[in-house]
Amino acid sequence: MSKETGGKQLRCCVYARVSTEEQAERDLSIPFQLERCRYHAQCKGWDVVKEFVDAGESARTDKRPQFQQMIGAARTKAFDIILVHKFDRFACNDYDFIVYEKKLGDLGITVESVSEPG
Repeated sequence: MSKETGGKQLRCCVYARVSTEEQAERDLSIPFQLERCRYHAQCKGWDVVKEFVDAGESARTDKRPQFQQMIGAARTKAFDIILVHKFDRFACNDYDFIVYEKKLGDLGITVESVSEPG
């Protein structure tokens, strides 16, 4: 069943991130995160329009290249939802998470985790 808003199919982007080699080798690998997010989007009937990947980047800062590119795309309303495997892939600290969630919310964009309830 497709989740729609006002008759239009929802568009999402996927954001995946690993900060260390150890994470890349465990179940937090980029391919694992992307696969889970794609499957989740497919089940919801969402159209994945873009994937952003930051490999070897810490979420302690928002100065991640693909993260900033994603935020720029959000400002142009290129998608309706940012889909992550876990919320800590988006931001490690509560402050950054709340600030960006608010900015995105003002644009009508939500952040959703595949493995954690919102």
